[in-house]
Amino acid sequence: NYCELSIQGEVIPTQSTLISLPAGWSIMPFLGQDVINAQFLLNPIVENVFILKNCLGNAILPNYNFWGIDYLHPDQGYLIKTYQNTEFYYPGN
Repeated sequence: NYCELSIQGEVIPTQSTLISLPAGWSIMPFLGQDVINAQFLLNPIVENVFILKNCLGNAILPNYNFWGIDYLHPDQGYLIKTYQNTEFYYPGN
């Protein structure tokens, strides 16, 4: 069976969307239109990130300088575990 889903609307300006992550595990949405370097995106909050994982099980563990994910993709969500409540804005579209 074939299904098609069409979604219409306006692109959300990512630089004005605050992402709030509570301490512990969360699902982090990816709001960008293009792939983005993971180190660049996480740089403002890297001290609060214990681990970030994608759906394939690849991971980023900043405290161990392990970057198993080079780029984050707009068609994916990510599991993230933070040490404390964390907030950040995505870079602009």
